[in-house]
Amino acid sequence: MTNLKPHDIYLLLYLLSRDGTKWTYASVSAACGLSASEANAAVRRMLRCGLMREALGDEPNPQPQRTAFLEFMTHGVRYVFPAEIGSWVRGIPTAFGAPGLEHLTVADQEHMLVWPSVRGTVRGLALTPLHAKAPVAAQQSPRFHACLALADILRQPSPRAREIGVHQLRTMIDGNG
Repeated sequence: MTNLKPHDIYLLLYLLSRDGTKWTYASVSAACGLSASEANAAVRRMLRCGLMREALGDEPNPQPQRTAFLEFMTHGVRYVFPAEIGSWVRGIPTAFGAPGLEHLTVADQEHMLVWPSVRGTVRGLALTPLHAKAPVAAQQSPRFHACLALADILRQPSPRAREIGVHQLRTMIDGNG
């Protein structure tokens, strides 16, 4: 039995945000704020459950299984890692408030979701990120931020929001967004 952890999905979102460029455990660890052993364990778990595949040809490391990942994000992530909404805090915008995603729906400033952070620029309802380092890592990579924000959309119970999020995530991981 394989028990996924939230930072497994966090790491996979980071790899997908890199558009297939080569990676090392050291580079992934530094960018995501994970230890090399955490990154290695996450990859092993994702290989066992089919969200990643072994390296082929000249690939140095395992790679995401895009179709399986999209299926998991579409149908499973909200049950395994549901969104936990808290009180009003200062933080980094996520979900439909994240930079680059605000055009996807009518902005609702009154209910904006944020990852709690002292580096935050807005006030909103706290949403627990998949990993505690998400607010810092996202500020270093706009594409990673968008991937994490899309995951937060898919973790919520709203069918309409998930429909929009799935379409955008599919576009992004197919290399068109």
